[in-house]
Amino acid sequence: AAELRKAPDRRGRGRIDYAIGRFSDPPIERRALALALDPALDARESINVVWTALDDRETRDFAWGFFEQNFDALVARLPREYIPILPQAGRVFCDAAHREAVRTFFAPRAAKIEGAQRPLAQTLEAVGQCEVLAPSERESVARFLRSR
Repeated sequence: AAELRKAPDRRGRGRIDYAIGRFSDPPIERRALALALDPALDARESINVVWTALDDRETRDFAWGFFEQNFDALVARLPREYIPILPQAGRVFCDAAHREAVRTFFAPRAAKIEGAQRPLAQTLEAVGQCEVLAPSERESVARFLRSR
């Protein structure tokens, strides 16, 4: 957090946010994700720690749990224009169970957030497409990697 506060420009802070979000050790990741709630940091930037952790298979479920548990606090910190896109956090998943978890979590919230219904529908569609395509693509990717 101290380095984030000292970084002189947005680009530097972005690199630090990205690096912090890549930790896979649970105690460190817990502290890293907490930066998204730190009132001394710009929420528009510190939310990137959460996005980065969601994007990594090793930290995805942990980051999703953090996101769910702290959703209201994140909403309270973020500028209004960021709120409708929050359902896109679920785009990182690729299976029916997570698709249903995203739908269950966001459906009642998106109904109360102007402009969030479409990002939620797009997210659920993307997860569903991944869910359908992943098994058919897995073998061709494995074949390609074996050939290298």
